[in-house]
Order: sequence, then structure tokens, then C-alpha cells
Amino acid sequence: MYTINRLDWDSDFFGMEVGEISIKNTSKKYLTIDLDGFDWIILKQSTNATIVLDNFKNTFTETKHTFSKNLTGNTAPLASMDIQDSDEQMIAPEQLYDLAYESGKYSRFKLDPNLSVQKFKELYQKWVDNSLNHKFADKVFFIKNKAGILGFVTIKKNPNHASIGLIAVTENSQGKGYGKQLLKKAESYCISEGIQELRIPTQKENAMACQFYNKNNYHISEELILKHYWKIQQ
Repeated sequence: MYTINRLDWDSDFFGMEVGEISIKNTSKKYLTIDLDGFDWIILKQSTNATIVLDNFKNTFTETKHTFSKNLTGNTAPLASMDIQDSDEQMIAPEQLYDLAYESGKYSRFKLDPNLSVQKFKELYQKWVDNSLNHKFADKVFFIKNKAGILGFVTIKKNPNHASIGLIAVTENSQGKGYGKQLLKKAESYCISEGIQELRIPTQKENAMACQFYNKNNYHISEELILKHYWKIQQ
């Protein structure tokens, strides 16, 4: 028996009824669930089995990889660059918006053809806003020079681990070590807070990010298939 949960935040933000179904393992191809009243279904699977939902069409699929690293016993890695804390050096949210879009270029919210570019940008703007005001993150670190902000990272503490929500470097600054320095700063912060594990979700399709985390001794701790189903308009 599978149930659907209404995603309240998503429904309010997108202005439609959004539901979520989670499936670990199933041999069923057709799921009989009452989807009346929903416009958009997000299906989460541990394996990529073909699923059919009556009156809904699958428009987009992505594979989410969660990378993790055990920080137990590590000494705090020191960043060689001057990395600033948004709690000590205030910045306007608008200064991070373009970087946030860069971090989400492989996101399902950008690549699903049923979602507009404008809505994608609004979502990531809100993510930045709520990271700086500590609703979505506990810390925001950034690298800045005379030309502006070159990169940033957001960190959220959880009971048994911390997670990176957004991490990005400007396109012109990539390949120069800024991402590694931001990652070191995040690890240093976690160690100083007594946190023993740092997790970073990204898309399998984002090969550059996956290679970057592998090179920095992170391993895949979870793989999740996410599918978007939209109600077929009669």
C-alpha cells in the first residue's frame, strides 16, 4: 500500500497541489493511489523501476547522489584563502543569486520542461534569502574580491550530521581552487561544532560536481531516483 503526502511548502510556492510518493522496492508497474486534486507528483524510488500513475505523465527523471565524508578524528582543514562569514560580514542576498542559479543548473526545477525559468530563479532566490536569515542554513561562507563574490557555500546542522545546501563558484573562477577552499571551510566549521559527518546532495548527471567530491574523499552514501509526474490535461 502506497500513500501520497501533500508537500505544503511546494504547493504554496508553486501555486498548485504537489504530492510526494516514496517507494523503496516494488514489483508493481501500476500504482493504485487516489491522486484526485493533485497537479504534480514527485515520485522517489530507490531503484529506477517503471511506474505508471493513472492520468499523469512522467516528464522528468533525475538521479540524486548524496556524497558524505566522515570527519571523525580529522583536524580542522585550514583554507588558504580569505573566506568570510555572512554573520560577520553582511551581504545583500542579490549578490548571491547568480551563483545560486549556477549551483542549480542541473536541478530538476530547471530542467523539467513543465517549470518555467522564472520559477526556477524565484526558488533559488528564496533558497538564498532563507539561508542568509538562517531558516534553511546555519552558516553561509563566501569568497570575495574587488570584482565581487566569487563563490559561496551554505551549511545546515542536523542531529547526526551537517549538509551543504548550496555551493557554487562563478563560471569564470572555476578550476582555480575556490570550490575546494569553500569545502575546507565547511569541514572546518563542522569539526569546530563537533559534527562528525558532512553530506552533499547533487545530481548524478552533474559529472563535474561528482568528480570534485570524489577527489576530495567523499563517497556516495545514497542514491535516489526522483521523477516528476504531471496531471494530463483533458
